[in-house]
Amino acid sequence: MAELKSKTLWDLFYDICKIPNPSGHEEKLCCFLKTVAAEAGLSCKVDKAGNLLIEKPASPGREKCKSVIMQGHLDMVPQMIAGLDFDFKTDAIVPVTDGEWIKASGTTLGADNGIGTAAAMAVLLDDSLEHGPLKALFTVEEEVGLRGASEVDPEFLDADILLNLDSEDEGEIFMGCAGGARLQTEFNIEWTELKPATKAYRVSVSGLPGGHSGCDIHQNRGNAIKLIVDLLRNVSSVLDLNVSILDGGTLDNAIPREAFAIVTVPEDEGEVLETATQMFAAGARAQHNFNYPIMEVAEEWDMPSKTWSPEFLRKVLNSLHECPHGVIAWSKDFPGVVETSTNLAVVESSRTDLRIKTSQRSFSNADRAALTEKISKHFDAVGGKSTVDNEYPGWKPNPESEIVNLVCSIYKELFKAEPRKTAIHAGLECGLMGNKNPNIDMVSFGPDIKNPHSPSEQVSIASVDRFYQLLTEVVSRIK
Repeated sequence: MAELKSKTLWDLFYDICKIPNPSGHEEKLCCFLKTVAAEAGLSCKVDKAGNLLIEKPASPGREKCKSVIMQGHLDMVPQMIAGLDFDFKTDAIVPVTDGEWIKASGTTLGADNGIGTAAAMAVLLDDSLEHGPLKALFTVEEEVGLRGASEVDPEFLDADILLNLDSEDEGEIFMGCAGGARLQTEFNIEWTELKPATKAYRVSVSGLPGGHSGCDIHQNRGNAIKLIVDLLRNVSSVLDLNVSILDGGTLDNAIPREAFAIVTVPEDEGEVLETATQMFAAGARAQHNFNYPIMEVAEEWDMPSKTWSPEFLRKVLNSLHECPHGVIAWSKDFPGVVETSTNLAVVESSRTDLRIKTSQRSFSNADRAALTEKISKHFDAVGGKSTVDNEYPGWKPNPESEIVNLVCSIYKELFKAEPRKTAIHAGLECGLMGNKNPNIDMVSFGPDIKNPHSPSEQVSIASVDRFYQLLTEVVSRIK
C-alpha cells in the first residue's frame, strides 16, 4: 500500500526533474505546481519573494485539529562533472536508476529538495487521507542563503506545526540546526611584467567527490582549493613559478571538487613541473588515504600578458594555506554531530581582483560569529577586504517538542526501529521561520540522500517510500 501511494510522489518528482530550477530560476517549477494545485481545486498564493503557499481545507470533522505546514524549497544546487555540455537553466535533469538508488547523468539530481517538494504535493493530492487544516510552503533560493525563508510573508507561517521535508538521513529526526554566514574577501591583484623565456601551463586538480559543506564537512573528502594551493607552494620551492589565474570551487555551500591555475615557468622546465605535480599528487593521495585527486599539467597554455607579482603570489598562497577548513569543534550535546565548521569554498580571479568565499556554520551564534571574524581578520591582515552576508540563525533544539516526539513514536511503530532524535549541522529554514513565528512547533525529516550538492547525488528508492509512509501517517494523526 505504501509503494502504491508513493507512486504519485515519484510521478511528481520525475516531472520536477524535467523543469529547470537552479537557484534564482524557480519560476517555471512554481508555475507547474500552481497548475497542479489548481487542477485539484486547491488555492495558491505567492508572496513578494516568490515563495509559494498551497492550502487545502481540513477533512470533514477535522476542522479543529492543529494546522500543519509541509515545507520544502523549489531550488536545486547546479553542479556537474567537468566537460559536460549541460545548462541548468534550460536542460532537464535525466534521472537514472542504479540498483536501489536513483541518480542523474553527470549532474546533481535535485532530490534535494525535489523529493520533499513532490512528497508535500502528493499529500495534498491524496483525497483519501484525513487531516486537519493543511498547507504546503515552497520557498525560493534556499541554496544560496535562505533568501526565500528570510523574506517569507509572516502570514504564510500562520500554523501550529511545521514539517520541514529537507533532511537527508532516514531514521534521523531533526529538532535543531546550525546557523551560518558567508564571508567574501577581495584582493586587488598586484601584477608584474611577464618574464622572458617562459612557457605557460594549466595546472588542475579534479576528481574529488565534493559534497554538502554542512552535512559532509567531516568526511575528509579533500578540498580542491587547498590541494592546488599546496601544490603551487610545493612547486614554487623548486621552480621559478608565476601565476596569472587561480580559480576553484563554485558555491559557498559545496566543498570544492575542482580547481586550476595558469602558471608560467622557465621554458626548459616543463618536465620538472610535470614531475613535481605527479609526485605531489601521489603524496596527497597517500596522506589523505583516498584514490583521488587527479592532478594534471596541460601540455602548454596561451601565454598571459602579465603575472602576479612574487609578493602578491606569496601572500595569497600562504593565506589560503593557513585558512582553516573543515571541522572546528564537535557537539557536546549530540554525539557524532559537528558543532562548528568552516568551508573554504571559492577562489575566483579576474583582471583586477581575487575573490575568496568561505562559509561558517555553528549551533552557537557566538562561536560562528567569532570564527567568521577570525577568518576575516586573517585575510584582511595581508591586504584583503572582507564582508559578511547571508547570516542566518540556528534552530535551537527542543527535546520536549510534541511534534518531534510524535514523529519518533510513529517511526518506531511503523518500522520497528528506534529513530535518532538529533540536530543537523546544516542550515535548515526552520531557524528563520521559527523567528517569524516563535510559537510554531517544528520537526525535520526525510529519506536517504547521499552526496547532495555534488554530481554524485543519489536518493534511495526504498527510503523514499518509507519517508512518504511516515509523512502521511504523521499528517493524519495530528489532532
